[in-house]
Amino acid sequence: MEFYLIILLIPLSFEICHENCEFCKELNYNFFNMKCISCIDGLNLIFNTTICDSKIYYPNYYLNITDNILYPCSLFENQNCYECNPYLETSGICLSCNKGYVFDNTTNECKKCNNNEIPIIKQNFYGCKRPFDFLSCNLFITYCNKSDNNEEIICPNDAPFFDKMSKSCNEYECQNKEKDLCLVQDQKYKNRILFINWFNNEPKYCNNPSYNVDNSGYLLIEISCNLELVNIHGISIDKKRKRKFYFFNEEGRGLFDEINDIYEKTIELDKKFYRFLSTSIALKVKDSNEYRYFLNFENFELNLEFLDIKTGEIDFDFIFNIFETNGISTGEYLIPSIQLMELNSKNQYLIASIIYSRSLKKYCLYYAFFEINTQKEKKFSIYFLNNINHDSACLNLEENSKFFFIQTKNGKISFSNINKNY
Repeated sequence: MEFYLIILLIPLSFEICHENCEFCKELNYNFFNMKCISCIDGLNLIFNTTICDSKIYYPNYYLNITDNILYPCSLFENQNCYECNPYLETSGICLSCNKGYVFDNTTNECKKCNNNEIPIIKQNFYGCKRPFDFLSCNLFITYCNKSDNNEEIICPNDAPFFDKMSKSCNEYECQNKEKDLCLVQDQKYKNRILFINWFNNEPKYCNNPSYNVDNSGYLLIEISCNLELVNIHGISIDKKRKRKFYFFNEEGRGLFDEINDIYEKTIELDKKFYRFLSTSIALKVKDSNEYRYFLNFENFELNLEFLDIKTGEIDFDFIFNIFETNGISTGEYLIPSIQLMELNSKNQYLIASIIYSRSLKKYCLYYAFFEINTQKEKKFSIYFLNNINHDSACLNLEENSKFFFIQTKNGKISFSNINKNY
């Protein structure tokens, strides 16, 4: 009897391994800890993990032909490669270089600039050599400019920030947090330094920012930060509870407390959610002239996140628990063509997205007009959002259709889909 049980259980365990595994140590559906022993065709084990994934999502890893495992290029000391190929027939093994090192395409080596040269560092996140998902590529390109040591160092306009520690010119940021270590010679770039260094004290990876698209004149940025980049298909897809907000008024002072210039606040939801692409807008209460609230439309789980800027209170819910769909099934997801728009009508707004109608088997444009009515609920709530009107248009749209709404000065609203106007 035991013999037959073993025969039955072994194939069962293989069937319920993670879908990326050929064989596994134990049953596990977790994408971040698959427990794979070997991988299905087309995938490889990642060094020091039990994850099987495609090498195209790991540009700074190389495939070892002996054991068919993906290893990080950083294991090669003193090579300074970002991308590498240890099987090249040259003195070097690099395909591209880490930040601050110059690539020699003859020898495939990464070298420092000479003493009489200044490193010019620019981002090139689309420049990885192998096919890749661009969200996985963290490549910077370094050039060398000759410099006269007797003269003041002047960085070029396309890399205006000089880092005194690394003695390099950078396109967007200085790596050193101390303000006196980051210099900007050109006056027109001096005011950019604040915006470049916002996230210096954050974990390394701050993903998927959401910027406002309203008429407030405010700068509203909402981000989610992650202590560690989870490189699964090039994106971080773990659930997060924390939201980080940076809010400035039209004078550059913090919206959370304009008197004390408090512009930054970390807020926690009462439940963890995925955080991906989003669109946001500042909102006024029905009879007010103050932009008091912030609405973020999150595209992964289709939540609307509603924030009181003054108190920091936050609430959220699935979009179609708030806005009706006129009988159209929302399917499993919306298409990431999203629009939030402030209307000419006082303190009224529009939200729109493409959804799939299962009954019609078509993609339809859904849109709703809404306002903020604080009388609807006794305490702060996402249901302050008051649905004034909603409708949909099934006009032979495709999944990746791009659309936008246009409003004239007299308030007329029209919809455009690529080459069609309505």
